[in-house]
Amino acid sequence: MALGGNTAELIVDLKFDDSKAAAALQSSLQGLTRQTQNFNRNPIIAKNFTQPLGRITGAADEFTKSLEASNARVLAFGASAGAIFAVEKAMSELVKTTITVEQKLTDINVLLNVSDKQFKRFSDGLFQVARQTGTAFGEVADSANEFARQGLSVEDTLKRTNAALALSKLGMMDSVNLAEAIKRTGASAKDASVSFDELLAAVTVTQERTARGGAVIGNAFKTIFTRIQRPEVLNQLELVGVQVRKQSGEVLPAIEILKQYGAVYDNLTPTVQSNTSALIAGGRQINILKAFLPELAASTGKFDSALRVA
Repeated sequence: MALGGNTAELIVDLKFDDSKAAAALQSSLQGLTRQTQNFNRNPIIAKNFTQPLGRITGAADEFTKSLEASNARVLAFGASAGAIFAVEKAMSELVKTTITVEQKLTDINVLLNVSDKQFKRFSDGLFQVARQTGTAFGEVADSANEFARQGLSVEDTLKRTNAALALSKLGMMDSVNLAEAIKRTGASAKDASVSFDELLAAVTVTQERTARGGAVIGNAFKTIFTRIQRPEVLNQLELVGVQVRKQSGEVLPAIEILKQYGAVYDNLTPTVQSNTSALIAGGRQINILKAFLPELAASTGKFDSALRVA
């Protein structure tokens, strides 16, 4: 250091020691070399990684197959259980039907009061009627029961049951209601010279037009057939141009009189129509009469079709 005046001069001798940095760098290079050598000795092999994945995939496939097999067994068990239940239900219904059939036949046999041989023929006839008409045996038996209550023979009961079932399909009325209508009006129809076939046809076409049911229609025709035989009613009908008697003076059957009345009905004044209808049917049954007349008056009407079926 030299001193002079106000000036001072400082001389510093600096040296850089890079030995430690060189040693650290050398150590890093050596480590990288060792890792490279290890990688060369032990390269990455793809199968060492894909094989475990394959084993996992295979295990998953086996699990899926097991699950599907288990599901199939469950479905098979359900189907078997369902089939067993269906068979059991069918057998149960068969037993119930058998009991019902036997009961219905027993009820009819009490009414017919015939020998075992005759009743066997009758029951076979009922099954045949059921097959021919495509009707359940229960409905056939119920219809036969209604006819048997009227004191008919075995043959007549079968005949009328078969006719009633055929007409019930035409008039969209079950045979029991049809039998009920016939039961309610049978006596008055007979007194008015109405045949069984005509009565069946009359009830059938009236049911089709009104859908009122056997009891209502039966009561209506009972009233009509009873009133149309009264002398005062016959006289009033003759006054409006309705033929009510044969040349011999005998009163025509009720259906024939109603046909004659239907033929002139549209030509009558409203007042005469109302008065004559009330005379024939009474106040409550006019609608039934008016529903029946058009089909009766038409020569190609449904009454003639139903009559042919009967």
